[in-house]
Amino acid sequence: MKKFSLATQVFIAMILALGFGQIKILPEVIFQGFATFTGFFGAFLSFFIPILVLGLIVHSITQLASMAHKILIKSLLLCWILTACAVTIASLVGFNLFPHILSTTDVVLNNDTASVSALMEFSLIPLFKVFEATVLALMIGLALASLSKHNKGITMRKFFGDFYEVVLVILKSFVVPCIPFYIFANFAILSYTNQVFVIIGQYWKVYGVIFALHFTVLGLGYLVVSIVKKRSFIELIRHVTPAYLVGFGTQSSAASIPANLEAAQKMNISRETREFTVPLTATTLALGSTITLTLCLISSFIIFDMMPEMNVIIPFLIAFSFIMVVIPGAPGGAVMTALPYLTMVGIEPSSLIAQLMITLYITQDSFGTAANVAGDNIIGIFVDKP
Repeated sequence: MKKFSLATQVFIAMILALGFGQIKILPEVIFQGFATFTGFFGAFLSFFIPILVLGLIVHSITQLASMAHKILIKSLLLCWILTACAVTIASLVGFNLFPHILSTTDVVLNNDTASVSALMEFSLIPLFKVFEATVLALMIGLALASLSKHNKGITMRKFFGDFYEVVLVILKSFVVPCIPFYIFANFAILSYTNQVFVIIGQYWKVYGVIFALHFTVLGLGYLVVSIVKKRSFIELIRHVTPAYLVGFGTQSSAASIPANLEAAQKMNISRETREFTVPLTATTLALGSTITLTLCLISSFIIFDMMPEMNVIIPFLIAFSFIMVVIPGAPGGAVMTALPYLTMVGIEPSSLIAQLMITLYITQDSFGTAANVAGDNIIGIFVDKP
């Protein structure tokens, strides 16, 4: 299935799994084999994710430290403000709307207690927890960024540069290719136990809210920047539309950079600014992904009746807004980057809820990426000199 995009692969896997799980003449041992695979892959994710966090954060910090400081700081600050606004708007919509359109289910959440047991159990103990990995990465990254000013720490920077490449190879060559099979196995089991139809009956409503909020937040962003910078709102939307369509087709912010540079030129953003901000925001601003993941999480809280206290949710949302600025550009989507931090609200990376969030996110990836791409030039317009 390599010729298909990841979103297409996941969609095909879901459809095939729904039908496969309804073939009642199949022996249960087949589904036990699926449960064994999901158990292994889930254990591997729990082991690998802290390593992923360490590699991505250290690399991001050391790379950003080499850029022009003033425009970098201003751009990153605006990226965080926009991301925080997107999280806030999505949270307000989710917490106020979803309780009226979604209902709770009695679907089994713990894979260990599911009606299909694995043939064998796997246990991989992570080298460190995600929070410890984040703190360690920040310490190392900031220290290396400081040393680089004095032309020191060259060996360590090279080591973590190579470490980053190793992490990406594992992510691209193993983790991402396994996701469609992981989704197939999980949905086949859910279909076999007749749990999936209850879940789908709830989650389809979430898509409509996600798409509507993508356009709303983008529209508000361009409306504000058009007022502040005295630009034509209609002209800005007209120029960014081709870049949005390219993002939709490629499902890649990086592949959409040429189209976004052309859009920035038509928006009269100076060459120096656009050639800096467009590549930067391709990996530091992900409005579509941020909105999608926030709504996926809140809908899961309601559907599975596991709403945490606000003193747990608010710190997570604040941390999440920073996470999406620091490392949203990892291959495989922002969902793989945000996944480890869901433990802050009681969701394990190998849990059923995490698996469903991966599926829900990836199947709308074209729309999410398009929104990410379209939002990037908001930063360029803001930081550009009048």
